[in-house]
Amino acid sequence: VGGEEISEKRLMARPMTTLCIKCKIKQEEEEKKRGL
Repeated sequence: VGGEEISEKRLMARPMTTLCIKCKIKQEEEEKKRGL
């Protein structure tokens, strides 16, 4: 989404992730705003 490379550390923690940590945090903040 954001175009940043997903760090190896993040991939080890979440092998199925499609978002870098910054994008994931942004996504979670947006979901909180919408009450999801």
